Amino acid sequence: MIKQKQKTSDDVRSAFDNGTILEASKEDLEQLLLANCRAQIKGDENRARAAEMGETMRQLLAARQSMELHNEAKRYSQIALIVALISLLISLIPYSRL
Repeated sequence: MIKQKQKTSDDVRSAFDNGTILEASKEDLEQLLLANCRAQIKGDENRARAAEMGETMRQLLAARQSMELHNEAKRYSQIALIVALISLLISLIPYSRL
């Protein structure tokens, strides 16, 4: 496993400033969220912005996880549908010989 460089609060601000936060992977969001939590932030205005960024990252992370679960459930449903269709076709074979 390749160890990534640990994200910093500068990475968090940069991701928001240039908009790359919207395309960040689940793993990147987790790292950025950890960096945001570890940062020692001075000033009320900066703390408020960090809190808003943290909330946004949590929502994006929840959306990514929801999409993963949806895609996994969709894949299992497709497999179940194929198995059901095969079972139906197999069950009709004896009747087609009559």
